[in-house]
Amino acid sequence: MVASALFAFLLCEAALRLFFPKYQNVAQGHLHPDDLRLVIRPINNRGWAVHPDTRRRHPVHTNNLGLRQHRNFSDADILSTTTVGVFGDSFVESVTLDAPYVFTEPLDYLLNLDGKFTVLNFGVGGYGPAQSYFTYRSFPAREDLDYVLFVYYGLNDLVDLVNNGLFGLDGGGRLRQREARGSAWWVPFASRLHLTYLALDATGRLALYDDLSTHSIFRSRHLSDDLLEHGLEVFGQLIRRWSAEVEESGGRFLVVLLPTQPDYPRVRPLLEEAGVGVVDLNACYASRDQGHRGRAWMESPYSLKDGHWNELGNRLAAACLDDRLRLEAGLPALAEAARDAVLAEYYAAFGSQKSPSPEGEARSRRSIQRKYQAFDGFDATQALIPVIESDMDVHVHGRRIFYVSDDCRRTDGRTPFFLHVTPLHEADLPPERIEHGYDNWDFFQAAVTVGERCVVRWSLPEYPIGRIVTGQYEFLDADRTALRALWEGEANIGG
Repeated sequence: MVASALFAFLLCEAALRLFFPKYQNVAQGHLHPDDLRLVIRPINNRGWAVHPDTRRRHPVHTNNLGLRQHRNFSDADILSTTTVGVFGDSFVESVTLDAPYVFTEPLDYLLNLDGKFTVLNFGVGGYGPAQSYFTYRSFPAREDLDYVLFVYYGLNDLVDLVNNGLFGLDGGGRLRQREARGSAWWVPFASRLHLTYLALDATGRLALYDDLSTHSIFRSRHLSDDLLEHGLEVFGQLIRRWSAEVEESGGRFLVVLLPTQPDYPRVRPLLEEAGVGVVDLNACYASRDQGHRGRAWMESPYSLKDGHWNELGNRLAAACLDDRLRLEAGLPALAEAARDAVLAEYYAAFGSQKSPSPEGEARSRRSIQRKYQAFDGFDATQALIPVIESDMDVHVHGRRIFYVSDDCRRTDGRTPFFLHVTPLHEADLPPERIEHGYDNWDFFQAAVTVGERCVVRWSLPEYPIGRIVTGQYEFLDADRTALRALWEGEANIGG
């Protein structure tokens, strides 16, 4: 009986995944437990998502900071540029779209026309305002953020704020922080099963954007009048605290109102009273589309079937935010026609090119692709000669080493790489490595997807290199004392 029940359970799970993959995105969330925010995105991680409308599969990467962007960011990127941090939930993270189409990337491209900007995407699906605030607090370089944008999603954010209970009010009505509640041992396992979300859906505990035409946003996620008032009061005080911290660090705090709802009558007075700047995307969308205010969000050309904004919605958001940030930074305003031409240039870099383009245009496309999709000028789609040919082709490009493979099974960040570097001059070896005769640069790193290939990038030391030995290995025991090489190769670099 147990065996039969287990077989039936597995059969139902497999059938759901194959024939009715409605819950695929939420079941493959790749979230890690966190003592402060309940869950967080891991760094250097790769997963997959499906576009709700086209059903095309695309990679979802988190970079060296745990942000949902293809590009890594160094300290210099943050310190030497005007840095914009964007916080919020799934509308900011937008895992249903390929990363270059998420509004933070074209916004970065627009802003860099007249300045030196870095836009960081801190969005995580399912986050409420408290978790977004703690993400800001947990960022080591938060005091170097020149602009902090919190993208507010109406009643959904108030529900999250009340339900996760990370903030409450004390007897005097002041904001009080609470500890995150831990999960039972079985939750990580259950959260990966599609059957879990089918059961939640059937019992009305889960509503995947099924009725965005109503003011309630989620049919099954509502608050009583008392809880709504409580949520609004907590939200108002939280925004005051967050804004004050940003302003104290010399930054500018702005709340962005999504265009999914016609009005925010309960929240606008709170923001005005707190003296917080507001970017109303509803008004911006309506100024460019006269029919925007007259139709429900799900019927607009900016919405995906699952209720999130699509590529067009993200493109328009980038244009609206570029307008406001240019005003805040004292940069020259872009005419609408000029901005549309710049955005057309950006999006052309990621579209299909069926006919040859002039050399200048081709260079421009490659430059955009390298920044927002590939890494450091290394183009994995080109037929380059590797220094090592093995299970992975290994290329050395400047001070970076690249591992390129058509087989992505070992590039999810869990299978370690070994990298032994022999300097051209023995004097460059660190003292503790002289007896070994080589420098040890072993690492873990997840790949990014470029075209049909997976690419892992890592840094090389600054001294002249004579030889490298590299590959991947696996541990043979739980204590991680015994290991064996999965593949390896060596090459003379010659300085």
